[in-house]
Amino acid sequence: SQNGYNGAASLIAQVQDQGIDLIYGMDDAILQGAIQALEEAGYTMGVPSDGADADVIAVGTVCNGDRQLLEEERQYGTTLQAPLLEGQLAIQVADEYLTNGSVENFLNFTPNPKGRPASPSDAQRIRQIVRRAGIWPFDLNWSRFVVAEQAGAIISVGQVKEHGDGSRELASVATVPAHQGRGAASAVIRALLVGENGTLYLFCRTELAEFYRRFGFRIVGGEQLPPVLARRHWLAAVFGRLAALVGRSELGIIAMRRLETSQGGSVAGAISSDR
Repeated sequence: SQNGYNGAASLIAQVQDQGIDLIYGMDDAILQGAIQALEEAGYTMGVPSDGADADVIAVGTVCNGDRQLLEEERQYGTTLQAPLLEGQLAIQVADEYLTNGSVENFLNFTPNPKGRPASPSDAQRIRQIVRRAGIWPFDLNWSRFVVAEQAGAIISVGQVKEHGDGSRELASVATVPAHQGRGAASAVIRALLVGENGTLYLFCRTELAEFYRRFGFRIVGGEQLPPVLARRHWLAAVFGRLAALVGRSELGIIAMRRLETSQGGSVAGAISSDR
């Protein structure tokens, strides 16, 4: 509750000339600290009704079992996590993992998005996501892309493109920051892998190597790359050294390769901003 108290105290100082009508806590323990700070500042908690004098409505989530604030009407509402629903979800996740060896339908208690082929109307959003991720912003033909959506909004993108020497590369894998770490990029990559049976390449930041290893990629040196990608690998190394010379952190870009597979599941190079 100390975090809630500190957060509310800071908020009160910022908006003291405007007042506060409603406060929402991500769990009841945090909200309890916020209510304490508000009351110490002279605010009255509750819901104005029948002439009652109340300044702030407090709403919480994830009830921690203490109903005192609710019974005293200092907190207006909360959310109970039903043990039955949590138990059913845990069984579903375990069953899917034991059956398939992986979990695709659930992650972090939220259904994972699915990848779908991009359409012409997605072109602008694709460019926007890729550019905001700070990765190579060119050669973004929407027809090569797969996108993942949540609540009707595109949250992750990626493409497989073919170069002039015939090599294929996974590129432009990027996810909206608020949705990173929830399986969106993985959904895009899995969709791109379908039908990709040949050797595929990618470039990524060093810290993402383990992520791409899940999909069968392994780190390779520049001498193991086809001509077009070997030149890009050399340029990435040069720019990395130049960045270090001017006092900036080195980019740390590596090349990875996924060898030919008969199972249909490969992609080719990109700098990814999500897992």
